[in-house]
Amino acid sequence: MSKRRLDIVGAGRVGKTLARLWKEHAAFEIGDVVNRSPESSEQAIAFIGGGTVGQIDQIDVLMISTADSALADCAAALAKTASIGPESVVFHCSGSISSEILAPLRARGASIASMHPVKSFADESLAVESFSGTFCALEGDSTAVQVLAEAVDAIGGKRFTIDPAAKAVYHAGSVFSNNYLVSTVAAGIDCLVEAGIARATAFEILKPIATEALENLFRFGPVQALTGPISRGETKVVETQLLALQAWDPEIAASYASSGKLAARLALQNGRASKESIRQIEEVLARSI
Repeated sequence: MSKRRLDIVGAGRVGKTLARLWKEHAAFEIGDVVNRSPESSEQAIAFIGGGTVGQIDQIDVLMISTADSALADCAAALAKTASIGPESVVFHCSGSISSEILAPLRARGASIASMHPVKSFADESLAVESFSGTFCALEGDSTAVQVLAEAVDAIGGKRFTIDPAAKAVYHAGSVFSNNYLVSTVAAGIDCLVEAGIARATAFEILKPIATEALENLFRFGPVQALTGPISRGETKVVETQLLALQAWDPEIAASYASSGKLAARLALQNGRASKESIRQIEEVLARSI
């Protein structure tokens, strides 16, 4: 049986990574690649190792890996111009939007779905090398989900299904655990630089403690992994740090306070500090939010 043809609209970091993996594992034949410019499409094709610069005509399997904001317009345009049949499968890669945004294509006869790899794609080459074992969230029409399930299996991914109505909250979990983790550590580095430490040195100082915190989180769970002044109920330390941050950078101070409120919720559960001291800390933090 011949391989199915995969066309791609919006071959950015996610799309290029997945397409290259599927090409290397012979899961799909790579067809047309459509980006904003022919030059961008050519660059994507070079990375993928296959495909042609063209326009989407007849849809077999189509991956739309554009920005979330472009999905609706893309689906509407393709529903008007592409040749779609009952065997056509169309999916997008958004973590926060359900496959229902592709409904215009379903109305033309396609099966629709979404596939979200829970992974950082900061560097495509590294993402290709480390993809095996990556969890991928699937939802949508059963026919399309089955095609994607086989495609995920082919490249060593681990699949799970997600309630489409819960995708926004689900994806927020990834944002907290990836994007906000980066911005939080970046704020920590800025604090050390403000204290007179060279930025390169600040990276080296915080790398071990950030790494250990994550290791402890997944080894012991968040309640037991929490350490620091809030865990110990040290109201004065928290207040002093917050005042210093407010005088230097109010935005970082606000982030410190909002993150501190979440830490206080965990501290109430680990029992290392009295409930009264945690209540006092929450009052200090609330005054700055």
